[in-house]
Amino acid sequence: MDVGEVAVVLYAAGVSQRKAAEVMSLLLGHRYTHETVSAITDQVLEKVKAFREGGRYPRRWPSSTWMASS
Repeated sequence: MDVGEVAVVLYAAGVSQRKAAEVMSLLLGHRYTHETVSAITDQVLEKVKAFREGGRYPRRWPSSTWMASS
C-alpha cells in the first residue's frame, strides 16, 4: 500500500488529518504532517472527480456478452 492509498483509506474512515498523519508516520516509517495528508487527499479527490465526470479517463462499459474459451 502506498502513501496515497493509506491517506485515502483514513480519510474515508473519517480520521482527522492530524491523526491520519500520526498513523501514517507509524505505519510507513516517515514523518507526515497534516498539511501533507491534506495535499494528498486533495490530489486524489481531484482525480476521482475527473473520473466521475468522464474527463481524462474514458468510460468503458463491459460487454453484455461473454464467451467461454475452450
